[in-house]
Amino acid sequence: MSENKQLELTFESNVDTGTPHLVSIDEIFDRANEWWFRRKGEDRRIEKKSVAVHPRALGECFSMWSNTPGGGLVFVGIEDDGELAGCLECVGKHVNSLEDSARIFCPDARVDSKRVEIIKPDGSRDFVIVFRVAYRADKVVKTNANEAFKRSGDKKQKLNEDEIRELQISKGELHFELESVSAINFPEDFDEDLISEFVQNVHKNKSLLYDNPSEDILVQHRLGTLLGGRFVPNNACVLLFAKDPRRHFPGCRIRFMRFDGETEQTGEKFAAVKDVYIDGPLPKIIARAEEVIGGQLRDFSALGKDGRFYILPEYPRFVWYEAIVNACAHRSYHLRSMPIFVKMFDDKLLVTSPGEFPPMVNSKNIYSMHNPRNPFLMDALQYFGLVKCANEGTKRMRDEMKKANLPGPTFVENKDGSATVQVLLQNDYKQRRLFVASSAAVSVVSAEVFLQLSEDEKRLVNYAVEHISINVSQATRLLNCHWQTAKRRLHGLVRRQILRYHHRKDLARDPDAHYTIVRPRGLPDRGSMPTGFHLG
Repeated sequence: MSENKQLELTFESNVDTGTPHLVSIDEIFDRANEWWFRRKGEDRRIEKKSVAVHPRALGECFSMWSNTPGGGLVFVGIEDDGELAGCLECVGKHVNSLEDSARIFCPDARVDSKRVEIIKPDGSRDFVIVFRVAYRADKVVKTNANEAFKRSGDKKQKLNEDEIRELQISKGELHFELESVSAINFPEDFDEDLISEFVQNVHKNKSLLYDNPSEDILVQHRLGTLLGGRFVPNNACVLLFAKDPRRHFPGCRIRFMRFDGETEQTGEKFAAVKDVYIDGPLPKIIARAEEVIGGQLRDFSALGKDGRFYILPEYPRFVWYEAIVNACAHRSYHLRSMPIFVKMFDDKLLVTSPGEFPPMVNSKNIYSMHNPRNPFLMDALQYFGLVKCANEGTKRMRDEMKKANLPGPTFVENKDGSATVQVLLQNDYKQRRLFVASSAAVSVVSAEVFLQLSEDEKRLVNYAVEHISINVSQATRLLNCHWQTAKRRLHGLVRRQILRYHHRKDLARDPDAHYTIVRPRGLPDRGSMPTGFHLG
């Protein structure tokens, strides 16, 4: 048996052929052989090229892998149909130009190469050229034609100017935060109270002996520069302190949407019951978002084994609040017009922020990797007590969800169209349907009464308290039952004086008829009743 054949069999025996993706790129390069060259199926870490490939095309592959986390491999000598043709027939000037292609066509790429011997079907010896291209976290690697590429799925994607700039910012090659802004005037266009709070917190934190001017503190924290004695703010300063950052960053806002049900739907079925835009400088956006979103979250009250009610929040407060803060702190502000979306459904909360994961960060290592996209912004937010920069936020999110017996947060990078990162929190809604009621419902209808209700009745009362009112159509969706069954359940609660029926007596079938909670004396009625309605 030939030495090459021995190498092939030895390597294959050491690899679980059912899970080749568990083998690292460096291991493949070090021990590459015919098993890998002949292997069928897709492997997004490997590009296979014919020996006829132009060196310039290899330069594009080198750029692609240099800009893709983990880098990748290029095998030269394999035809499009998978035939192992080798490179021997082109040995000489052409093969030499292929092996020298990185230096000429992509000089910033870090490439190792070697020839690996193969045995062709006719028994003749040949070789495949194997290139190992390392990922460069420090810069965007371009070809000699000033073009940049990256891997997107199983395709080579050419980057446009905005995408190149975004990648340069993510890699720290450009400091977008530090770019000066002359269109917004300092101090008249800035929130002086916020700046004063920041400066005071810096003095307190650093135990400064002297009352340094605000401009000096801002300069020290890389939030602007002094030119001719005049303070010139930068992008980070505008995001943190401008009265209206949207003059320069139209997407500096959060759009919060609450949906009735588990899906968003479209057109006439679009089910948003609340749609709020939250604007302003970042510290105020975060504070306002906390108020708006916190006001929409539910508290459930589960009946314990001891017969007492225990309040369970829909999500741990730290978790959803941290998701909002992270979106504001880590999003890509180079994508100026894209806002942050927060969408609340019955069963989940989605926080979507513009931009990809920062370099070296992905959904698998997000609990251990810390590489902030906006380090100067993060540093300033520390002095407002909004971030810790200690790489513990996502870990605590996971741990808090676990303690609440909820699924851990899911982090997903979407690259369809404009890149975004989405955080998904699930509230185990289907299981919590079985909880007795929200704490608000228990405060209105006594625990003793609730113990006598069926599960469907408890859910109807819970919904009526949370949403102020309920109608038959909503009850039908909630209970997943026939319209007449839902109406019968609601009228049963009316007869027991738990719900009150509002309808117009002059209409045989009132489309606006609905039910509200009968509140004990002394409790304000949350719902307002239109003129002409009758209490049934």
